[in-house]
Amino acid sequence: MGALKGLWRWRRNPLRRTTDLAEAWVALVALLLITVAAPVIGCLVGASTGASLQRSAREQRHTR
Repeated sequence: MGALKGLWRWRRNPLRRTTDLAEAWVALVALLLITVAAPVIGCLVGASTGASLQRSAREQRHTR
């Protein structure tokens, strides 16, 4: 939410520099990437780990 407030605050402020606006946009994009990418990466890693553990358990059952 801070990124959104930052964008809104710098919209028409006469003291706004171009770098301030760019920083606010970068913060917003980073926030969106974190909220979207983190769960997706977590699901992918979880699925990969589960498949690996299942394969390992099958191999161990087969050798016993």
